[in-house]
Amino acid sequence: MRIGVSALAIAMTITTLLSVACGGINGRIAFVSDRGDRNYGELYVMDADGSDVSRLTNYHANYPNDGDDGNGGIHLLMNPDGSTRLANDNSERSIGSLSWSQDGQTIAASFFDRDGDQEIYGILIVNSDNFDVTRFINTTGMPMDDLSLSPDSRYIAFSSYDESHNGAVFAIDLVDFKMTRLTGGNLGRVSLAWSPDGQRIAFNSYVDGNSDIYEMIANGTGMTKLTSDGSDVLVAKPAWSPDGQRISFSNSEDIYVMDADGSAVIRLTVDSPARSLIWSPDGRRIAFFAHHHRYVDANDIYVMNADGSAVFRLPIDNPSPGRVRDLAWSPDGRRIAFSASVYTGNRREKSEIYVVNEDGSNLTRLTNNDAYDGPIAWGGR
Repeated sequence: MRIGVSALAIAMTITTLLSVACGGINGRIAFVSDRGDRNYGELYVMDADGSDVSRLTNYHANYPNDGDDGNGGIHLLMNPDGSTRLANDNSERSIGSLSWSQDGQTIAASFFDRDGDQEIYGILIVNSDNFDVTRFINTTGMPMDDLSLSPDSRYIAFSSYDESHNGAVFAIDLVDFKMTRLTGGNLGRVSLAWSPDGQRIAFNSYVDGNSDIYEMIANGTGMTKLTSDGSDVLVAKPAWSPDGQRISFSNSEDIYVMDADGSAVIRLTVDSPARSLIWSPDGRRIAFFAHHHRYVDANDIYVMNADGSAVFRLPIDNPSPGRVRDLAWSPDGRRIAFSASVYTGNRREKSEIYVVNEDGSNLTRLTNNDAYDGPIAWGGR
């Protein structure tokens, strides 16, 4: 598989120009919601202030497929002989992980459909020029843990399982739609991230019984173990700094950052079980949310400098959202969006999307309906 080059400076310039041309520096927010009378998630997009909400997917519509008999469709199920058939109205459908490419051109979302004993897993591709679903890629019964678009929108890398239930990393070329397995053996449950230049992929894995961070060239060669603490502590999804020089990650206790070659590991926090680490677009700050030990359904959102200094808890107690699920920086780095559970007393009943300034001011609830809204992705269009 041949991987194209996408220079960081060029990609960031394109993203900025596209976001300005398409309604402001803050871009738009893509999200999954089961709102309305549906019991499954659909893909939506809205402006950064919560207005102009548009549904992008419709499970009764046909979308261009990647090699079926021409009937096409997100609602196609795979038969044991490789042929396809339409799902019935009682099938269970859901959209999972979201990824918005660094160049602002493409949104990808993982998809699952069950109809009786038949299952189909796939990836939806959305063109952010007009937010049309342009293709449904059938991954042939392979459940996905994570997916990520390359910075130039040329490839999708995702983690899944083979027929022997071995975890692995795969990639799909969005030009010819060929799928390639990038790793061998059994990696277990994997989460991954592209380097900003599109040349490398970092991921966490249980390759040798311990949870560690690895990286490889984007064609699957040159896999290198970056961490080796010799423990079985779960290491969470790695995140690249925007300049590609550093990688941050967390375990069940603390947050760390290291050089991209695995050297110069620095612990940034102490006793902070962080989730969803995200770098600001300028690479100067890291945002994360941490679970309180005593309160399972409570979170705090923090922002700190990339060297671990000036850790700041966002004062978003009034009104106070519930358990935080997801974080995303705005393209201009001035605001943070997140999804969180909304409670009636001690009962969690739904999840909503909020946006807040990086200093914790101007907390705004963007969605308000009897539904589960999230995950989210904030892109340049």
